[in-house]
Amino acid sequence: MTNNQPQFEAKTLREALKQAAEYYQTIPSSLDYQILAQESRGLWGRRVTRVKITAHPKLQRADRREPFIRELETFLRNLLRLMRLELNIDIKTTNQRIDINLYGRDRYILLARKGECLDSLQFILFRIFLQNQEEKKILRLDSEGFRSSREEEMRRLALKTAALVKESGKPYTLEPMNPYERRLIHLALKDHKEVTTMSEGEGFIKRVTILPTRD
Repeated sequence: MTNNQPQFEAKTLREALKQAAEYYQTIPSSLDYQILAQESRGLWGRRVTRVKITAHPKLQRADRREPFIRELETFLRNLLRLMRLELNIDIKTTNQRIDINLYGRDRYILLARKGECLDSLQFILFRIFLQNQEEKKILRLDSEGFRSSREEEMRRLALKTAALVKESGKPYTLEPMNPYERRLIHLALKDHKEVTTMSEGEGFIKRVTILPTRD
């Protein structure tokens, strides 16, 4: 899954990374990237190649002396203690995002029921520390790679459902989801030309409906 990150397209990977480096005002070697598409085809007897990527600055271990990071970590550590969860905290940051990894003996509790506890903790941290910040950052709370597999699962669900909607011409409503899961569905289909998405319902848990695009 790609978070809501800019995309860069060029004839070669090197050129695409150069575009990304200029965007972030850094050098290509300081970026992490993911290839979204790589196409090579013949055009009037010539071979044409295009590469599309997402990229972001590499995460660095957070400076725990920074007041914001110290406050966030202290709050989370106290919250985990009140929940009687024995977990370690690792925080990495860039200018655009904060990644927190929880690991240790009680991680299985976080991941039960498709990560409901992990999602709830992420929502609490966002509401308290980031919602009212002038400079918006992405906050991602994970536990030993759970997010990556879950994000890929939701992306496949979105694309599979979009194909069904395109073929049938009828809307399809997915099972109730939390805000994090709904966002993954919306992002997976935001550039889809044949379908659009909308959330329905009230409160924390809502449903996403995928609809055919009307001309």
